[in-house]
Amino acid sequence: MAKRCVVNGCNGWQAVGVLLCRQHANDPAALRTADIHRNLDTYLARPAQYQLMCYTQTGNPMHLALEEGEAVDVLEIDPQGMCLCRTAAGAVGFYPRADLLTEDEVYQRFIAEEDTRLQAELEARKQAQDKEAEAYEAQLREKMKIKAQADRQQRALEAEQRRAEAERLEKELEFKRQWDAEQAAKRAEEEKQILAAIAAHDRELAAKREKEAREQKKAWDAQEEAMRRAKEEAALPQWKRDLVAKRRASQSQDTTVFPGAAPR
Repeated sequence: MAKRCVVNGCNGWQAVGVLLCRQHANDPAALRTADIHRNLDTYLARPAQYQLMCYTQTGNPMHLALEEGEAVDVLEIDPQGMCLCRTAAGAVGFYPRADLLTEDEVYQRFIAEEDTRLQAELEARKQAQDKEAEAYEAQLREKMKIKAQADRQQRALEAEQRRAEAERLEKELEFKRQWDAEQAAKRAEEEKQILAAIAAHDRELAAKREKEAREQKKAWDAQEEAMRRAKEEAALPQWKRDLVAKRRASQSQDTTVFPGAAPR
């Protein structure tokens, strides 16, 4: 009856006279595995040199199928570092010595790996903290940059507002100066006109007073002249007074106007 190839995981059928399929018939490692199967009873009866524990699975079909932590009896070890092992279930095969450890080696490997893991965790944590610190510093720098930029923009805006306010105040001041100057000129003109009107009124009043004074003086002179003549006439004899009155009456009736003379 045909049987499967003794190589782990191989589904090929054994060739005639060998325990291997045609694919593995010329493979030295497979031939050694086939030799183990042919002399299995011998290997099962052989005493173990020492016992080791599987620390790492290789996944190689030419190696003995072991689980991590599974103990095996080491029957022999070749110069290439391959151990001929026997399991508690009676399986015999080769396995790399580097993946088989004693309990002390497992403990030391565990401690070393644990130290490495802890060191890696610490390093990863430190890197994460460093990255977090760098990210925080970068965030702070970005915030400071944004704030500085906002402060510069605010200062520029305030400076622009102050400049605009200064220009507005300067315009208002200039307008006020012009308005004050115009008002001062207007007041000066009004005062000038008032003073001119007052002076004209004063001149008019003075002329009127002077005219009244001349008229009064003329009236007083005429009155004094009339009084003088009356006094003089009163001192004349009657016949002279009659003659003078007659003479004046004739002169008042004479309307002859001489050139350049005003009519009486």
